[in-house]
Amino acid sequence: MKRILRTSALAIILMACKDSVGPKPPSAKSTVVEVITTVSKAQLGVGDTATFGYSLKNISADSLTLTTNDGCQIRPELDQVDGPKIPNLLELLCPTAQTVLVLAPGEKVAYGIVLRGYDKTKATDLQQPGYLLSTGTFDASMLVTANELPAPVRSDWIRFTVK
Repeated sequence: MKRILRTSALAIILMACKDSVGPKPPSAKSTVVEVITTVSKAQLGVGDTATFGYSLKNISADSLTLTTNDGCQIRPELDQVDGPKIPNLLELLCPTAQTVLVLAPGEKVAYGIVLRGYDKTKATDLQQPGYLLSTGTFDASMLVTANELPAPVRSDWIRFTVK
């Protein structure tokens, strides 16, 4: 009986440590900007595509200028649950010079990346367009950084799977 209880307790602890129950908790909200992430499909098949959309909206009553000394102001992020860390999707596109983004009150900028379920039976150069993802569970989010924001602002994480 002790062995069964010990095994059950260990299984419960292991389940609690895994990141597969649900997406990461909601992020802190900003009073200046709204950041939203969407994924067009909750489940993506091998060879299928989906759009990872992310947007930034000025929710203040004033014009907003966001600056960074260098790097990406708006950075989409993917995290494979129980898998390897995915490199920064836009690392090669981030400038090394200062960036400036001006948003009027209520103005929104939106971006999208095509995601594709990786098909092991085909050459990668034939699997276009799309950022190739192996099978698994993923969380998608967007991080906004700027000198004018007291702290980086992150959208809520959206969970989807590739099967």
